[in-house]
Amino acid sequence: MNVKSFLAIVLAMQLSVGLAAPSAIGIATAKGGFRIDNAAVSGNGTLSSGATVETDRASGQLALRNGARLQLGANSRAKVFEHRLVLEQGAGQFRAGEQSQFNLEAHSPRIIPPDASAVAHVSTVGANRIHVSALRGSFRVTSANGMVVAALAAGRALEFEPSQAGVSAPSKLTGCVVNKDGRFFLTDETSNVTVELRGPDLPQQAGHKVEVTGAQLPGVTLVQPAYLNAGMVVQVSEMKMVSRKCALPAAAVAAAGAGAAGAAAGVSTAVVAGVVVAAAAVAAAIGITVVGEDNESRQ
Repeated sequence: MNVKSFLAIVLAMQLSVGLAAPSAIGIATAKGGFRIDNAAVSGNGTLSSGATVETDRASGQLALRNGARLQLGANSRAKVFEHRLVLEQGAGQFRAGEQSQFNLEAHSPRIIPPDASAVAHVSTVGANRIHVSALRGSFRVTSANGMVVAALAAGRALEFEPSQAGVSAPSKLTGCVVNKDGRFFLTDETSNVTVELRGPDLPQQAGHKVEVTGAQLPGVTLVQPAYLNAGMVVQVSEMKMVSRKCALPAAAVAAAGAGAAGAAAGVSTAVVAGVVVAAAAVAAAIGITVVGEDNESRQ
């Protein structure tokens, strides 16, 4: 019997027995020692809402009764709730399960899956930055106040770091200006977030690739066309042409959707709603770690 089959049997047994208590939200399992709320645990333990799980040399599995499945890498720490997991240190990988409203948070950004089958890898980088890889399916990443700061397609990865200036930091975006019925939109090539632009000289830049700096207009409701995948309204304070040609012709972008302009990974750094967004390499999936007497690990 391989490790994955063994863990599946253990999880099934524990979920049927251990979750009988009303306060239990799931089961933690690891092939090695770990801690739940600072108490040493060997093998498996029951999780209550708000419990802190810390792994040691082995990775750990979290199975929640709402269907969410999570894996913590070695030397990681997370606080788990019924509908979200807060990664405090290390790396985590999760699938939302039947309840796709399950989210993962790290250093304030929130990673939101669109459906139960999507799988994301999230890791902390230093004190204030996180790395997010969409291993399967797409994900939205939002700021602490709920503003969408990135849309990740499957196979893409980005790093996020809240700006010291917070939400008051000016947004900095690069992409193609699209004129749609007299309104001007830009899909940032790094974050894949679409915004509406307001300001002078926009008609002359339609169909051009530009770099814009501006502030979000507070209290302005964006009436979204059918193709808009996210949105805020940015009052442009600075605009610089990068290229007279876009990756896609403006007509094709308008027909296919503004989000299509961000299909290719960008190399520049963006600032969206006070969060610095940068392109990154896709991380490897977290495997099941077994710590044996010979100190070898395998999946």
